[in-house]
Amino acid sequence: MLQPAANGWTKSTWADEEATRDRIFQTDSYRARFIRAWAEDAAAGHLLVKDDQLQNWLCDIDTNTGRLVPPVQYGETMADLTKLKNKEHAWRRLNWTSNLLAHKKFERRGLINNTNGVEDGLMGTGENVQPAQLYAWEQPADTVTTPVIRETEIIQHPDEPKVACYLRPAIKSDMEGVMKIYNHEVAHGLQALDTEPLVVQDLEDLLKRNREMKMPFLVMVKGKYGGESHAPPARDEILGFSFLSVSQTGLTGSEKNTKSHMSARAHVYVHHEYRQKKIGFSLLDKLLSVVSTRYSTKRGCDFHDATDDPVYDSGTLYNKPRLFFKIYIQYMVRTKVPQKPGLADKEELDEDLGWVRRMLLDLRFVQKGRFEGIHRVPCRGDQLAIFLDAVVFEHECDDLVNMPTFPTKNTLI
Repeated sequence: MLQPAANGWTKSTWADEEATRDRIFQTDSYRARFIRAWAEDAAAGHLLVKDDQLQNWLCDIDTNTGRLVPPVQYGETMADLTKLKNKEHAWRRLNWTSNLLAHKKFERRGLINNTNGVEDGLMGTGENVQPAQLYAWEQPADTVTTPVIRETEIIQHPDEPKVACYLRPAIKSDMEGVMKIYNHEVAHGLQALDTEPLVVQDLEDLLKRNREMKMPFLVMVKGKYGGESHAPPARDEILGFSFLSVSQTGLTGSEKNTKSHMSARAHVYVHHEYRQKKIGFSLLDKLLSVVSTRYSTKRGCDFHDATDDPVYDSGTLYNKPRLFFKIYIQYMVRTKVPQKPGLADKEELDEDLGWVRRMLLDLRFVQKGRFEGIHRVPCRGDQLAIFLDAVVFEHECDDLVNMPTFPTKNTLI
């Protein structure tokens, strides 16, 4: 071990070279000499900041010396409004608010009737109201302003039907109203595939098959919901209906033993006197909300289900009795025809397709194609038979990776 000496350093050992040197550091004599030597020549610490200033977080640091400088002393900055000679300025400083400023701005823009101080066209108008005064200092001391009672503005939901109605699952007694709507389309419209009117029994059988297949069947009922006491046998006025069916049946018409059981076709029909009033939109909106994980209902129309059928529960799509991958809907228009005297061109024949397409796109459908001349409407009285094109739209309910590839316990797949 090296130790300082008079003329330099000398080598000193306290034990044999072959001995374990760790034992040297365990003796009291070594510890005392080591600590004494360190204390006599201890290195002095570098002084960075040493100041007796209180509240050092308020002080800046002098970059030349590294010391804290005294905090800056600010004088009184509150204005003494009593010393202002202009009383208008004094009043503004004391009372100016954003509400008062908006009032003056609306007055300049003509949104406020200067005769009574009430906003016209916004919240109604008042009667027998004193003229509004902008500045309090301009009013006489005995002036009393009468408060204005404004009418509450009711904002209608953008997707709310234009008539009072509500949605509910279809029941057997609704089929007479459903039959009338559908048969009117058979006789006068283009969207029904049947060429002869149906009877009530046909629709009742359709509802029965629909329930067996665990598919939704909705009706739009006129009026307000009357609670559970409004349940059958009361007969409601039906404004429209919608349901799902298997997109393609088997060779013999089977709906269960078909490879198309996870895709469905949507059917929507509205009473001819209540069309373009958001009824068909609300029917299709609710229909998608109970079968699609990619669609969130607009909630423009109330829905009531007294039976709590899981088919209509939109909160448990993966635990429902039936899963769907894709929903199809088709809209029929007159087919493309060559120009002949007395026949309208394609644009005129498709006059309703524009708003129907906009509605379906808003409901997250995608137009997939157009089948030309796929249907034919027979002669009606003096009218000639016409051919129809089917414009097909598609809605994807979920990702394909989420679709089960094996039978599940509670799902009809």
